[in-house]
Amino acid sequence: MKHLDIDETNIDLTVIINEIAANQSEVVITRQGLPVARIVPYTISNPSK
Repeated sequence: MKHLDIDETNIDLTVIINEIAANQSEVVITRQGLPVARIVPYTISNPSK
């Protein structure tokens, strides 16, 4: 899991989304060291019948 501080990093959302899609990993966005958001890969679940 990767952590990015929104105040210290020039965050490029496209780069983050591409990394998440390629690695099926998640990214935690922090502000002043505290987590404020988490970006996770989207998964499609098959409904049970």
